[in-house]
Amino acid sequence: HGARVVMIPIDGDANDYVQAGHDLKILLNPPITDWLIPADSFCLEPAPIRWLVKHWLQEAALIMVHGPSGGGKTFVVLDWFLHIAAGIGEWHGHKVKAGPAVYLAGEGHHGLRSRVAAWKQHHGAGSLDMWISKAGCDLNTPEGYARVVEAIRALPVAPSVIGIDTLHRFLAGDENSAQDAKTMIDACVFLMKKYNCTVILVHHTGNSEEAQNRARGSSAWRGALDFEMSVKPGKDGVIQLIQRKQKDAELSKDLSFKL
Repeated sequence: HGARVVMIPIDGDANDYVQAGHDLKILLNPPITDWLIPADSFCLEPAPIRWLVKHWLQEAALIMVHGPSGGGKTFVVLDWFLHIAAGIGEWHGHKVKAGPAVYLAGEGHHGLRSRVAAWKQHHGAGSLDMWISKAGCDLNTPEGYARVVEAIRALPVAPSVIGIDTLHRFLAGDENSAQDAKTMIDACVFLMKKYNCTVILVHHTGNSEEAQNRARGSSAWRGALDFEMSVKPGKDGVIQLIQRKQKDAELSKDLSFKL
């Protein structure tokens, strides 16, 4: 529940602590002494990147995968989630860290059911450490956020990755509005911090040719992301996966797939 428990550092209770000449207020509200730390010490602390899928999905990161409607973006993202949830240790040559997954699906549940079943059969996978929502909700509202948190709280484990497919189905407001984008980004960051997990947003690109390399809507989306990727359909059913942004490392080389 996020409560903080303060134990009296002597024998007895809080009253005994005060009677012994101590200040209970200081005990309850200790002074913050480490908010500013020396830069020399800060840079010496090891901080290697922790990966869910090496070079592609960072732990505790905000990630967006965008592409045209029907372009294969859900297939790519679902393949990541199922590898993680099934504990399959490698995805196209990249090491995978197993963990629980929550997939918030706002549309296409009939097709999604078939995709998951086909994936399990193809990979010979057993049980999946993964949960899928029955419908979307307005995640960037207090009611919608509470609904997601309550549902996750009821699970036996906390997720290591949460998917939101598609952003449009979980956003109350206008994706072109910087303010509405901020409330959605804030909701995703709250989930990241609450569960120390990665959040992946699945979004559409615009309709024009020049808009195919970026997410549809406000520029605020890109600014808040740790990772940004495009899924681009090509000739003969080939899908190209392209990294557009990787905050803490070099961009990985493009990958190509066939369904």
